[in-house]
Amino acid sequence: MCCLVRANLDAFWGREPSTVLAKRRNLDQRIKMWREVGLSPNALLPALGPYPDDDVQGIGVVAAMLVKSTKLGRHDPTYTQFQMMRKLRAAYSNMFHASACSNIPTVTLGRDTAKSFLTTCPTQSSWFEHFCNSCLKCMGQEVHQDLAISV
Repeated sequence: MCCLVRANLDAFWGREPSTVLAKRRNLDQRIKMWREVGLSPNALLPALGPYPDDDVQGIGVVAAMLVKSTKLGRHDPTYTQFQMMRKLRAAYSNMFHASACSNIPTVTLGRDTAKSFLTTCPTQSSWFEHFCNSCLKCMGQEVHQDLAISV
């Protein structure tokens, strides 16, 4: 349950606070205008739940990533870097795309060398992207480049 609460907070703040506030202000204005003309916002807004029982957002992978983030790191013993944590997402995504269930609804856009694939992989969902963006912003990213030694 703690992982789920943390993941939802991370996904919510995966955008800049100014963007979140602007979207909310826009939505509040739209609801006010609908009420002025006699329309019901409940009929016009998409339903916010309930979500399906199966894991369509990648919550299981997120829980594993959050547990991994509490473990000791390899390069810095005080914390795990985001790059190590995100490898769990890549592993799940690769396994999902190799499975039989991912090949049923496959749709490909493009031809020759430039192709885009539509997928139902939970780790490619919009919610999961927001979670990862928030984690990256909170944790930061440390890069160790191979640089030449100066004279």
